[in-house]
Amino acid sequence: MAEDLQPTPAEQKLIDAAAKGEIADYRVGDKQADDPANGAEWGEDRTLRAEILYDLCVGARPEWKVHAKGVQAFGARITGSLDFSGAELLTRLRPALCHFDQPLFLRDARTQTLAFDGSHCQGMNADGLVTKGNVFLRDGFTAEGEVRLVGADIGGSLECDAGKFKNPKGIALNADGLVTKDSVYLRNGFIAEGEVRLLGANIGGDFGCRAGEFKNSDGNALAADRMVVKGGVFLDRGFTAEGEVRLLGAEIGGELVCHAGEFKNPGGHALAADRMVVKGSVFLRCGFTAEGEVRLVGADIGSDLNCRAGEFKNAGGHALNAQNMKVAGALFLDRVKSRPYGRFDFGHAKVGQLYDDVNSWPEPGKLVLDGFVYDAIAGDAPTSAEARLRWLRLQPTKPFKPQPYEQLIRVLRRMGHERDAREVAIAKQDALRKSGELGWWSSIWRLFLGVTIGYGYKPWKAFIFMAVFLMLGMAVFYGAGFRGLMMPTQAKAGGVTPDMQCATSYPCFHAFMYSVDTFIPIIDFHQ
Repeated sequence: MAEDLQPTPAEQKLIDAAAKGEIADYRVGDKQADDPANGAEWGEDRTLRAEILYDLCVGARPEWKVHAKGVQAFGARITGSLDFSGAELLTRLRPALCHFDQPLFLRDARTQTLAFDGSHCQGMNADGLVTKGNVFLRDGFTAEGEVRLVGADIGGSLECDAGKFKNPKGIALNADGLVTKDSVYLRNGFIAEGEVRLLGANIGGDFGCRAGEFKNSDGNALAADRMVVKGGVFLDRGFTAEGEVRLLGAEIGGELVCHAGEFKNPGGHALAADRMVVKGSVFLRCGFTAEGEVRLVGADIGSDLNCRAGEFKNAGGHALNAQNMKVAGALFLDRVKSRPYGRFDFGHAKVGQLYDDVNSWPEPGKLVLDGFVYDAIAGDAPTSAEARLRWLRLQPTKPFKPQPYEQLIRVLRRMGHERDAREVAIAKQDALRKSGELGWWSSIWRLFLGVTIGYGYKPWKAFIFMAVFLMLGMAVFYGAGFRGLMMPTQAKAGGVTPDMQCATSYPCFHAFMYSVDTFIPIIDFHQ
């Protein structure tokens, strides 16, 4: 309270407007002259002392009546430190398009609605702030320094659409532990130069960052570990991030939508969402691009994971790391614009249905499928043994992993593709034999089984070899009989000479029957 302060004409204008529920407008109508970034040059006719605003908002001057619409000032310069730390604001505060010479302080303050739309300040500390209504830092709001809302409790929404938060190499917006009854919007022209943090935030509506720009290439662009969102998370339609986007352990009640979003962190994590829980679907599709690793390790997705027409690039490591991921619905990994660069790891992941195509598969040696479980191959995805074996051969060659083969065999059989399943089963045995993990005797024996009966999956091949041996034996025995080398046993022939074709005491010689009699020992054709 500053009772000795006498209001200037500009300040009296604000006092009078507040009593009437009107806006004290100090703008002159010139775009450049009214730009809050140039507010330091504004004269006394549009300058307000911070103490006057303080007294109006906390009711320090009983003679200064304030209408229910609150204290509203447009286009004013605020000098001095506006410090509401620990104070209770009895009215709404709306200093729009204003210029603040010093940082704002609202630590542990209590108020209704705060609106700093279009204003320019040197940073803000509002840790522990409690509001009954919304907080607006939007429509050109600019902060040249850190904005803090750590542990703030907002009864409505936090809206920062088209706001500019500038603190390069530091934290631009720190909202760790933030609680909002409604949504948080960092959309439509929102720009952050520095890290945006919402660690452990609890958001009652949506978290929308559509068409927002997050720039912190040397660190985290957006860190929202353990964030709880009752609605959806929208990092889409023009969303760009230079630096890591973190959603580790986040809980999302709706969908995670990233289509047409750009995530750039070459050599690092473009999107890290380990252990994330999403009740709806996750969309990394239709123009989604990631330069760096996309991590969904241990993520639990209640519906689909849709990566259709998405681009994944991380040539030096994982492009998509989905180890131990669970997807209740389908995995869509098809119709890509360009072939993925980097490793795709689905180790021990589980999905409902698999939609993919040849163009979506990574380079040889870059696909990890060990432990990957899927219930069906759906849509236009290839199901032929030839195509699926090319898919399996994209895995690292050593060590040999039998599970991907067994999983594919089970799915193909369940889908009715028995012949393709059999071809895959044979290919599995071939791959095991060629892996070098068997001893030389086991390798030779398996080679014999593969050639003769297809490891038991093609037993009819044995009849081919039998026929070959029988025909070969027939030829040999026929030639021997023709040359007189096949002779009746004298003891049984009873004087039959070799030139005699048959005798009543001895059966006629037939080369084919002799070959059969010799080849099959359990049958006696008396030859």
